[in-house]
Amino acid sequence: MRLQPRIQENEIYKCINCDSTYQYVDIQREWRCPKCDKFLYIKVEIKGYEHSVQRVTPDSIRIGEIITLENEFIHEILNIEKKGNSYRLALKEYRVIEIDSNSIITRVEGSWF
Repeated sequence: MRLQPRIQENEIYKCINCDSTYQYVDIQREWRCPKCDKFLYIKVEIKGYEHSVQRVTPDSIRIGEIITLENEFIHEILNIEKKGNSYRLALKEYRVIEIDSNSIITRVEGSWF
């Protein structure tokens, strides 16, 4: 399965390293700051609340982090297993999903600042 984020109309893209804010067209789906190459923080709405998320590749996630899938439910990562060109993620109170290594995962960082 290849995960791709669902883009919301009112997203804000912010680099806390450079203190810069970008529009979607500025980042061109790289999800990184054009100036410093750090992952951008993105303001999204999940179940009516504003969250700060980052869109990252599977090699950037760790056990214990929180991700959201297309269904907008939030899941804690219990285990990560790399298998060839894919990753198996065990998600708390959900199931194990297998994703391609070129997937984009929405990692929840907390509330929007």
